[in-house]
Amino acid sequence: MPTLLRRPWDALGIGCAVVYGVPSLWYPHGGDQSIHWYIGKGLLLGEAPYVTGISTKPPGAFVVHALSILLFGDYAHSIRILDLAFLLGCGALVAVLARERLRDGDIGAACLLTSGVYFSYFDYSDTAHPELWESFFALAAAAWALRHKNPVRAALWVGLASGISISMKYPSVLICGVAGLWCVARAYREGAPQTSAAWTRVGAATASGLVGGGLVVAACILPFVLQGHWETLREAMYEAIVYYKAHPPKAPEDVDLPPWLLLSNAGYFAMGACASGAIALGWSFWSRSSGGRDAMKTSLLAWALFAAAVLGAFWQNRFWLRVFDYHWVVTTPFFALLVFLALTQFASRGRLFISAAALCGAMFLNSAPWSHSQNATYRTYVRSWSRYVLGGDGRSQAASRENFLSIFSGMYPLDRYNRMRHVGHEVARRAVAGDTLCVDGFATQVYFVAKLRCTSRHFVEATLYQYLPRWRAEHNQTLRTDPPTFVVTFSDRWSTIRTLALRGYRRTDLRDRWPVHYVVMERKVVTERK
Repeated sequence: MPTLLRRPWDALGIGCAVVYGVPSLWYPHGGDQSIHWYIGKGLLLGEAPYVTGISTKPPGAFVVHALSILLFGDYAHSIRILDLAFLLGCGALVAVLARERLRDGDIGAACLLTSGVYFSYFDYSDTAHPELWESFFALAAAAWALRHKNPVRAALWVGLASGISISMKYPSVLICGVAGLWCVARAYREGAPQTSAAWTRVGAATASGLVGGGLVVAACILPFVLQGHWETLREAMYEAIVYYKAHPPKAPEDVDLPPWLLLSNAGYFAMGACASGAIALGWSFWSRSSGGRDAMKTSLLAWALFAAAVLGAFWQNRFWLRVFDYHWVVTTPFFALLVFLALTQFASRGRLFISAAALCGAMFLNSAPWSHSQNATYRTYVRSWSRYVLGGDGRSQAASRENFLSIFSGMYPLDRYNRMRHVGHEVARRAVAGDTLCVDGFATQVYFVAKLRCTSRHFVEATLYQYLPRWRAEHNQTLRTDPPTFVVTFSDRWSTIRTLALRGYRRTDLRDRWPVHYVVMERKVVTERK
């Protein structure tokens, strides 16, 4: 408390950033969040990733979910709390990168600005993804590379932070590469003008960074080696990814817009980054003060980091870059860094906070549909902030929560969260200890609501059709030899329903107003289960 009283502008900015992010604590899982939760919970159950649950994400994302369950319980809001903490960490690192000497208000304004970008332009399905977490550790690597007095010693921490960032998602190697090169360049400059001394320092910094990154790689790989799962790790982390890159899914036929318009959030970010970066560079170039020179140096690094983040989003190249808006989350803190650098050139403590708050309000009001996921906007969620957060609508808390949950929808009717939640509750109501579940479709939230495990490691249908062909045969064999208690499918999948019926499953249709509805196939009849 005394520290907060001594830094009132920081306290105000951080508080506003938290308030702006509070509605996200009620977000349900999107499809990918439930995948990462499933494997993360498996870690806590003693299961190894990729052995009992297939995903092509590196293991870092699952560790974060396991940590959220340990800290806050097995709830949807658990990962949202940790995600908000990562966001505030990103904001603090933005301030550290932008300022050689922090003033009261720098961290608060940076947190508010980062929170405004994140929650204004990314919805419930886009947030709580590894992209933000990798950005946090990449920012940490850049901060060590820029601010530590000794670049050779800093290289170890740059390597450690970079290794953790890459363990969240591989494209982070581009951003961390910028931080690493910056650190090595500093080592060379400090050894000059003696060429031998300069290259000696470069070698020492490079070796130190490789040791730091190698420690993280070893921590990720060693458990699989010791448990005899090396081939499983290699299959998921290398073979499946190579196959996917060689056989990418086709874009829908109705996509005929120019590529730049399909970048969605990137359009806003690119324009804002160019304007902010130009202001920061121009102001620092003409400034004669040491702060101006430091700002110019930081601006150049910020530009390089932002460019690397954008290239990372392009590198993934999934479908047509519009459905997967969450890929652009990785650019959020680096975009905020460029904007913050521009603000710091002319804003005092109070004006810095006011400027950040004004930009946050502008983003809230200007979250246009074309610049955002087509599912819903942040303004839709918080049209009545108090009613949303407090859960009251003048009639009953339950009715209010139901109204807000009905907002969370995907691209198609079957993606509506309320429908998947209803299916999960129905399965959970019938299930007893030891029952298992297989979801025949990309409705992974059903696993989260039902709290049941799948007998097959291919618990996500998408992995069967986007990756290695032999996985389909493996999955079908597992379902025959170890049939799950419940199979959730759809009413238009006649072949699947007929096959399961022949295997002794009983059908229950969960009908609603949509022509295609969920179907629960249960292997045990009710009389046998009592």
